[in-house]
Amino acid sequence: MSLNSKFLELSSQSKRPTVLLLGASPLSLNGGVAALGTACIDQLTSAIPNVRILVVAGGVKKQIELELPDRIVSLEVCWVNTFRSLRIRSSSGHIKFLRRLRWIVPGLGTAWLPNRTLKQLMSCDAVLDLGAGDSFSDIYGSGGFDRQVAVKQLAIDMGKPLILLPQTYGPFSHASSRKLARKLIGHSALVATREVNGLKELRRLMEVELDDRFSLCPDIAFALRPTVIPKQSFLTPSGDGPLVGINISGLLWKSNVDFKLASNYKELCRRLIRWAMEIPDARLLLVPHVFNKRNSLVVLASQGLHEDSDLDLCSELAAETQERWGSRVSTVAHPYSAPQLKTIIGGCDFFIGARMHACIAGISQAVPTITLAYSKKAAGVMGVAGVDELVVDLREHDLPSVLHRVESAFANRQAWRQRLNATLPSVHAAVQLFFTDRVSQTLIHLDSKELKGA
Repeated sequence: MSLNSKFLELSSQSKRPTVLLLGASPLSLNGGVAALGTACIDQLTSAIPNVRILVVAGGVKKQIELELPDRIVSLEVCWVNTFRSLRIRSSSGHIKFLRRLRWIVPGLGTAWLPNRTLKQLMSCDAVLDLGAGDSFSDIYGSGGFDRQVAVKQLAIDMGKPLILLPQTYGPFSHASSRKLARKLIGHSALVATREVNGLKELRRLMEVELDDRFSLCPDIAFALRPTVIPKQSFLTPSGDGPLVGINISGLLWKSNVDFKLASNYKELCRRLIRWAMEIPDARLLLVPHVFNKRNSLVVLASQGLHEDSDLDLCSELAAETQERWGSRVSTVAHPYSAPQLKTIIGGCDFFIGARMHACIAGISQAVPTITLAYSKKAAGVMGVAGVDELVVDLREHDLPSVLHRVESAFANRQAWRQRLNATLPSVHAAVQLFFTDRVSQTLIHLDSKELKGA
């Protein structure tokens, strides 16, 4: 009997399995977070067809219909958030307060003070967390770290098995952060890293030898399936020249100094645009990957972290560039879903990006792609897919060095495409196996007492 058959038999004998997905809303305006969420839900529902999935999202909707290439998945919205306020009924602080009331007077936190969010959390068999890929860290400040761990800690306190899906762990610059991270990871039922040296880093963090709960898996977004979209003018071939896609990061544009880059990011972007336009008959597509409007920060599904937009920035640079090169330049001027955005990036002949998941969208479709890194995560993630040579760390390479690496990759783009076509099937298969084997197996073997909750 296959593992899936065992799980289906188990779930048919009891109740429908229920999981809460954290840190990866498929509706996020951050294309990377949305890609993670969509790919995770696709893989999870393929491995466990009858699973009930709760996703964290704002607004008033209680249900979301997620359209996948071959089916529509119904998701239940959970309004749990990371606020400590006792007044906000969906906050982790309020839920924790209701749980304490239950200890004092059984039923007080449910029958007398009914709370939809608490009821949902109590119904969960496990909590699955993606941490927005790289947000389980304190480099975004103590507030960001506190928001990251709040619901994870709540899940553990409620006796809900915590499954940490493939993500980056750290860096943790404060001893208190490392201690709490070590505690949460130690209490998790499954811990997966997406970085080539991730298991070594986890071993150093945990200060013990790792057991079989720890696993290596490629970033789940490698398995995101693109969605067909109506023909767009910027993807329509015109002549024999290549279509070069460049993702401009609003985060680096605004915070160049914060990341200690070796060259000015704004100057680098303009120089890359000029380089692309110097290629005979080439067309340029500027691709944003975070789609909120300027002065309106995106609140990520990673429990409250904020990020700067790419949308208006790309439009302004396109307009600036079109004054000289006209219709050879275009941009993605409004939001698309993660699968649609992957289709757009897949239409490029060569791609350069600073948003890592924009680059994963290219690499995973065998588009030769240069990842402009500003932290350790890119090399680790791309290393799992065997393409760390295409990662250029902006903290180490100055402008001439970056251009040299870009020009070399572009000159060898056909060889890179062949290499990617040869290696990608094993990457996609590894993601699928992680869900059909590790995630399903973990859910199967959860202790029955854990499944009942606290």
